[in-house]
Amino acid sequence: MIRINLLSDKFEAPSKAALSQTTSMPALIPLPDEGEETPRKSKLPLLLALLVVVLAGGGGAYYYLSTQDAGDEEAEAPKAKPAPKPAPAPVADTTKKDSTKNVKKDTAKPEVAVAKPAPEAPKKVTAPKPEAPEFVGPSVHAPALSSSALAEVLAQAKPHVATEKPNRFDALSPSGRTAYQKFAFQRILSILRQVTPADGVGFSTVRIKSPGLLSIQGVTSKSDAFKTFQQGLTAQSLADLATASGKGNSFALVARLPFNPSFGGSAASGSDARKSLQQGLDLAASKGLTLKSAGEHVSTIGGAKRTSWVLKGQGGWDAVDAWLTGLQSMANPLGFTELSIAAGDKGKLQVTATVVCYGP
Repeated sequence: MIRINLLSDKFEAPSKAALSQTTSMPALIPLPDEGEETPRKSKLPLLLALLVVVLAGGGGAYYYLSTQDAGDEEAEAPKAKPAPKPAPAPVADTTKKDSTKNVKKDTAKPEVAVAKPAPEAPKKVTAPKPEAPEFVGPSVHAPALSSSALAEVLAQAKPHVATEKPNRFDALSPSGRTAYQKFAFQRILSILRQVTPADGVGFSTVRIKSPGLLSIQGVTSKSDAFKTFQQGLTAQSLADLATASGKGNSFALVARLPFNPSFGGSAASGSDARKSLQQGLDLAASKGLTLKSAGEHVSTIGGAKRTSWVLKGQGGWDAVDAWLTGLQSMANPLGFTELSIAAGDKGKLQVTATVVCYGP
């Protein structure tokens, strides 16, 4: 083993005692004995070489460390002044998506409905107009309208205003009066024939006056039959019944038919008075009743021309009833102011009627 003493710049050989302590280590360099001399000239070059080696190692180490420090400073230089980072891309990565999904699940917010633009209305497609022919003639030649056509159309276009029906005979129009007279006369005659007993009551004169007054003169042979007759008249709405007894078994009876505003008669007017009278005479003859005019009277009432006739003839109960019913159904403008039926010769009735007509 060789000890290097840098202070004395000498190589010192160990003693044999020291060598004996290290007998276990192998000897790398043979040591000289004590009697041998070591030349001094060989120590200086060895010392210089060792110094060069130490300096070279120290210089290399210094160079290596200096280059490492410079590299570290160059690596840390960008950290001192970091370059501006680019803006994040609009599309996030998958990790962010997963995190945002978890956050959305935890804190769910109501979605805001985005109004969709209204669909555009389809454009109207106009069909091409057909070309009109050069000339089209009428296929039907209609007759010219009358002068009263416009008035008729306007009258039909007007709304129908319901008016209250009159509740008195005097409130009726002239044509309405004649229609009601035929209704009342036929109604009274029909009731009289219906309630008269077959035995026990006989009539000498029956008079019906406008608008619905009945007076009877007759003879009764059975008191029970006469009471039954009175009860029948009352049951058929003949009001204000009054009777009077005469000599023997004679009686007089008066009754009235109340005014009925909904009698349903047709108010005919406008035709010629004489033509209307002739129609009434023809109808009576067809029913078996012979009537002739015994006089004519013309007057003016309320600005309307009124013509009346007195008709006389013979016939039976059935003929008189059929005549009144026929006048009412055919809407003839004739009316009645009085009808008298009396007993005649050979079982026939003497009939006298005063008829009236309003119009030209």
